[in-house]
Amino acid sequence: MLHANAAARQQGVQQGMSVAAARALVADIQHCPRDHVAEMQTLQRLAAWAGQYTSMVSVQMPHALLLEIGGSLQLFGGMRRLWSKLAQDMGELGFESLLAVAPTPTAAYWLAYAQQSVIITARAEIMHVLGRLPVAQLPWAPVVLDKLQAVGLRYMRDVWRLPREGLARRFGVDLLTQMDQALGHSADPRSAYVAPATFSAAITLPAPTTDSAALVFAAQRLLLELAGFLRARGAGVQYFELSCSAGRSAATKITIGTAHAHRHVEQWRILVREHLEKLQISAPVDGLQLRAPQIETVADRSGDMFDAQNAGVSTLWLERVRARLGNDVINGVCAVAEHRPEYAWHTTPPDLSVNKNQTQHHHALPDRPLWLLAQPLAIRAERGRLWYGGVLHKVRGPERIESGWWDQRPMTRDYYVVENVAGIRYWVFRDNAEGRWFLHGVFW
Repeated sequence: MLHANAAARQQGVQQGMSVAAARALVADIQHCPRDHVAEMQTLQRLAAWAGQYTSMVSVQMPHALLLEIGGSLQLFGGMRRLWSKLAQDMGELGFESLLAVAPTPTAAYWLAYAQQSVIITARAEIMHVLGRLPVAQLPWAPVVLDKLQAVGLRYMRDVWRLPREGLARRFGVDLLTQMDQALGHSADPRSAYVAPATFSAAITLPAPTTDSAALVFAAQRLLLELAGFLRARGAGVQYFELSCSAGRSAATKITIGTAHAHRHVEQWRILVREHLEKLQISAPVDGLQLRAPQIETVADRSGDMFDAQNAGVSTLWLERVRARLGNDVINGVCAVAEHRPEYAWHTTPPDLSVNKNQTQHHHALPDRPLWLLAQPLAIRAERGRLWYGGVLHKVRGPERIESGWWDQRPMTRDYYVVENVAGIRYWVFRDNAEGRWFLHGVFW
């Protein structure tokens, strides 16, 4: 047995036991075969996630990550705070982790492999601390470990005392090289992990379920991975895809979008819950996959749910409404460089209501009503007076709009602001081609 979780250890099951011996202690123990491919994929995903703590992450197959943290200590408030944050964040992802710190990557890896959760800050301390490690707990080839123990070498301090020539002759030059790298006597180059351009991660659930709360809990882990992946790049996403697999049935896919690109896990979790609660789940879900195919660079923002760019409107509220009722129920309005009023605006998703690629200028424009009729309404003109529920008096005008000759939608209109006896103002125009009058908008 390679590993036993906390519940199994409480029942007396230990690492190294045979499955038969473990079953003798716990009759209903669950035994899972090792999946090397899944382990490799998980380690690579964690490497991409760990990029939020340092720019240098190296994968130490098959079960360790090496992080160069010297340049990150000031950013995270020192060694202890960074240590605590790493341990806490790993726990939130659902992983048990063992951390070790040393001036050289090989020394740090040996300590973690031997399950020694210690911090070494001075190179002079390495030999003393590593000297206490049992040889059997080092990540060396079994044939080397057997030879070392066969000649009575139980601890690393015993190995340090032997002549180098004899060690090289008996156990190979590679053993000496690793020892020199651990002590910092020779270079120990590592390859930096290069994360993929987009994010994709999947998990298998412990048991199939149709409970939306359980699915949200499972999705939380994927969302945390996505947030770490994005934080490492100073990036965000405006939408992601969550797929729920159910055995051999076709996966159910949900696209979750937001008003702007960000990496706020709690906001994502709320939207995932909204979508899953209204989802009709026909078969128990046994796995989740999260994909973010489009990554955008974003500036760091505070965690406040109100976005100042939206003049105090809660973007989370907007996104929850869209999640419940559909993406088409809320729209923004975007101005178009067009003189004809009917074509001078169009609806957009809320995040596109302002053209981000252009500097906004405010000019003194003629009066425009907030509400335009879907179609101009014909009104009466008798003896030089306009009528619409009574006589209309001209306030301002005319303003001529003559445009559209290039796209077969020409217009020549003279617009006026008019007012009725109740003080309500309208926007009317005379179609110069037909000589008729129309009401086009209302001032509120």
